[in-house]
Amino acid sequence: MRRTVYLLAALLVLLSLGSDAPKEYDGSVECDDLQGVWRAVALKENGQVHASEGAGATTYRAGKWEYRDKNVFESGTYKTDTSFQPAHLDSTVTVGELKGRTGKLIYRVDGDTLWRAYRVEGDGRPSSFEENGVVTVICKRVK
Repeated sequence: MRRTVYLLAALLVLLSLGSDAPKEYDGSVECDDLQGVWRAVALKENGQVHASEGAGATTYRAGKWEYRDKNVFESGTYKTDTSFQPAHLDSTVTVGELKGRTGKLIYRVDGDTLWRAYRVEGDGRPSSFEENGVVTVICKRVK
């Protein structure tokens, strides 16, 4: 009898703990290390690094991104896949000159530094940041 009471009490405690997620949360929004505001500080192409002065800022949040500088506004959606090394980033433009285009990038976040790389020509995704024909944008987190 005592054993049954303990088991029931333990079951009630476990059921009362439940989930701390909001009721409307269905698990579909992923939290990723890319979220935040990033400003480009340099570009690397064919082994040469060039300072990127006066660049605008890109904001990533909850699957949406936007880029703003003095004369340009673009926005779109993004999806990350961190099961690859380096991680994959698919970025689709919904507002801007390249509307409807999806870029296949790779990225890496190390603290407050973000590296994004894409091919200059073609639609394929780069396999590394050092590959020929790949531009790497180096960004710093805006605090």
